[in-house]
Amino acid sequence: MIARVWHGVVPRARADAYGRYLADSDRGIPDYRRTPGNRGATLLRRDEGDLVHFTLISLWESREAIAAYAGSEIDKAQYFPFDRECLVNPDPHVVHHEVVAAATEASWEVVSSSGRERAAWLARPAGNPESAEALTCDVVLTGRFFGAPLDAAPPGGPPDFTLEVRGLAVRIETLQRLHAQLRSWLDLPLAEMRGTRLAFDCQMGGLFDQDVRLILGERADTLSAGHPVATVKFVVGRMSGEMSFVTDQTCLASLCAGLAKVLGRSM
Repeated sequence: MIARVWHGVVPRARADAYGRYLADSDRGIPDYRRTPGNRGATLLRRDEGDLVHFTLISLWESREAIAAYAGSEIDKAQYFPFDRECLVNPDPHVVHHEVVAAATEASWEVVSSSGRERAAWLARPAGNPESAEALTCDVVLTGRFFGAPLDAAPPGGPPDFTLEVRGLAVRIETLQRLHAQLRSWLDLPLAEMRGTRLAFDCQMGGLFDQDVRLILGERADTLSAGHPVATVKFVVGRMSGEMSFVTDQTCLASLCAGLAKVLGRSM
């Protein structure tokens, strides 16, 4: 894992607005968190006289994941108009460190076999102590349009589309059931696995008029060569839709491993 560390200084008069910009805008932490390969981000503030220092630390699976977000020159800081309005002598560089140990946010994801689509759950323990049976999470769907041949590696850079639904509740019991079913299927001998159809359908996030469901199995409208198809259906107020993509044994093994880590923390 790689830690990406950025530091900037702003006048005290601009500090509150700039802090909100880093924490909540699409140029700050939310942009990190919806990017494949990101494993968390922390914003630090230190007041020092008339100046305020901000340090933004983000965790990434690899340098390749950072390059997909920041471009090939990952040690070069990226600044946008509001950054330049606020910052005092912006640092042109970002520093990267190899992570020796970290306690990151819980998360799990299912990725397409082509690497073009991704459904991720970025979770933390529910804030209400009485809700120990659930996690609150942000669900992030990202993907790329099929402009290149399907057998080509997905290009770098940000995804072509992103949908984020925040603050949904996911029951621990549901995660346990999904993990057990995936583990049982993945433990089958390969020949038997090909003849055993995976079938799973459950709510993977809900809050008031918002709902996300994950379905794993066959789809009559999708050519999958016998591989499971992941379908994520969502309802957000009056907006509804779905995203589906072909997965494979490797993708689902990664999902299973992510669930195991989350469940280990929640027990």
